[in-house]
Amino acid sequence: MSIWDAPEPPELSERTPLVPGTANHEAFRDIHEKGELVNAKNAAAMAALRLKEGLQDWIKVNTTRKQSLERTVEKCNDIGMHNSTQFTLLREANSIQQQHVKLISETADAVEKQGVILDDLDQAVLDVKNRVTDLGGYSIWAPAPCLKNCCILAMAMVLFWMGLGFLLYYTVDHITERDDNG
Repeated sequence: MSIWDAPEPPELSERTPLVPGTANHEAFRDIHEKGELVNAKNAAAMAALRLKEGLQDWIKVNTTRKQSLERTVEKCNDIGMHNSTQFTLLREANSIQQQHVKLISETADAVEKQGVILDDLDQAVLDVKNRVTDLGGYSIWAPAPCLKNCCILAMAMVLFWMGLGFLLYYTVDHITERDDNG
């Protein structure tokens, strides 16, 4: 029980018996005589009014805070839902990315294996080419290497002798013509 809920003291009048010699007697008589009882009541009423206004302001502020906190809680819930949605999407993207990494690594392994196979195939093609070249020299339709050299030598001799013949024929003709005229 607070002092504001306490019952008011009884009104003092001339008929109120005051017991002489007690502390109440002197206090009541001083308050009554000086008119301070009225002032005390007014001050108490003013204090109660200020307290009431202060409490109303406090209630208004608290309701505003409550509304602000409710909006904040709603925003936090929205952010939480958005974050959980984003987290789910990120988790799915991470899963897809891991699958892609796995597929890329498998593809890289397959390419490396194909590279090894292609190297072996290239070596096999070179071996076949070398064998065909070697076997081409032993064919019955291919000329012998010495026959090629002989043909080239014969052609060179024919060209030499033909050139020498043309040279002599035309130069001798000019020489004989000069002797006849001269």
